Amino acid sequence: ILEQNLRIYKMATASALSKDKTEMTEERKKEVLHKFKSLLIKAAKKQRLQKLIALKRREQGLNVADDGCGTNSPFVPCSDDCIDKFLHITQPTKQDVIVDVGCGDARVLIAAAKKHGCRCVGIEIQKNVIERGKQNIRDAQVSHLVQIVDCDFKSLQCKQILHR
Repeated sequence: ILEQNLRIYKMATASALSKDKTEMTEERKKEVLHKFKSLLIKAAKKQRLQKLIALKRREQGLNVADDGCGTNSPFVPCSDDCIDKFLHITQPTKQDVIVDVGCGDARVLIAAAKKHGCRCVGIEIQKNVIERGKQNIRDAQVSHLVQIVDCDFKSLQCKQILHR
């Protein structure tokens, strides 16, 4: 990774020099170093995210080597604090319909229905997660407001459901 980062830095420096066609000023050096530092931070975050995804896949008995393009992505629930912030920011009303793509266990939808009385549609592709979400909806007694649709959000079936 360090060698790759040095290569990126050299490319950024060469790019900066070719743009200016002169030696780099101190200001330009700072700009290039800032961009390089940003790229390093971004790469580190991506690497940490990949490790977290691999860990969650292992915990859930999923294929760790999956590239994430299929239905093998891990279910990672969001925190109650995150749900509260979402509802505070969006301020849904009874006239609104919240659609949650990759709704997981439906916690966001249940909270929205309970607090604001709005209708909610969750779209989920993982069967085991769908069952957990449907049970949570029944337990919370919001089946009249919340439903989970078992489909890939990119499919025609899903588009037809959302246009009802």
